[in-house]
Amino acid sequence: MAKFQFRLQKLYEYRLMQEKWAKDEYLACMSKRIAGEQEVQKIYESRVAATSVTYSSIQDRLAQEQFVARLESDQRAVEAAVAVLEGEEDTARENWLDTKKNAEALGKLREKELEGWLLEENRREQGELDEWSVMRRIA
Repeated sequence: MAKFQFRLQKLYEYRLMQEKWAKDEYLACMSKRIAGEQEVQKIYESRVAATSVTYSSIQDRLAQEQFVARLESDQRAVEAAVAVLEGEEDTARENWLDTKKNAEALGKLREKELEGWLLEENRREQGELDEWSVMRRIA
């Protein structure tokens, strides 16, 4: 029995690799975004903890106010970075879905060619069996 060879096998393998690379990029972008969101949460928790403490002296209160203001500024900066990361994540996701669609299209083409090849192989084998049985009856 002959071995099935897909004429676009190398291209199919390359598209699968592209899909894997795009998926890895998407997962990396998602990981960065999640880390940014966790950083925002940490800053928020620090702000809440800093505002819950009451100080008796004015200088301590001013220091607390400056600290809270700095935390708010840091939080806004990290939130802006997270917004950029969300955009990058969306772009990476779209890229991954496009490469996945391309790989699936070649996969379907490969499956159709394999089905046709198997059908032809089965017909060829059946013909050989028929010929063998005819030759055997003659003998």
